Amino acid sequence: MAAKINNYMLLIATVLLVFVLGIGVGATLAGQNTANQQKFVQAGWDAAKNRLQATGFISSSPNYEIKNIYGKVLSIGANEIKVKIRALEPLASADLDQRIVKIDDKTTFYKSVKRDEKEYQKELADVQANAKKMPNGAVIMPRMYDIKPIVFTDIKAGDSVSVAAESDIKSQKTFTAFQVGLTTTATTTAEKY
Repeated sequence: MAAKINNYMLLIATVLLVFVLGIGVGATLAGQNTANQQKFVQAGWDAAKNRLQATGFISSSPNYEIKNIYGKVLSIGANEIKVKIRALEPLASADLDQRIVKIDDKTTFYKSVKRDEKEYQKELADVQANAKKMPNGAVIMPRMYDIKPIVFTDIKAGDSVSVAAESDIKSQKTFTAFQVGLTTTATTTAEKY
């Protein structure tokens, strides 16, 4: 076990060394040229990322689409919402931690409202009591939340939202939403940002 930990520590140190060397070489070779500096820094970053992927510390990014994000509203403009989200990948650009969500006439809005806890628990107990009577073991669970339509102006800075787009937004800083949901529970994942 100790040997395995030492191997991981050595690997992490190697990756960091490659990254730092990439920055150092980039700064030295680029001189005062900002474009070249960024190019060399990116090369060091890419080398470190490739090394982490090659060793299995992080998985290489599968080719999947992201069409939904969740986060906290930072600000609201005339036809847009700025949302802070959790990074979709560990080594993704930090620039994508904030998204600009464009709103158009097709965008719909809703809020999720937590139902009365006693009512929900009663329905859940009924489902559990009758689960054995259902054909093929099919069970329909009660809803914890009710969905209610709202309008754009109901969303405020600090609110937690879910945003859905029609196309892949994995690497899109700005995109148009077809649906925005307001979460009204006290504790949400977005508050951890």
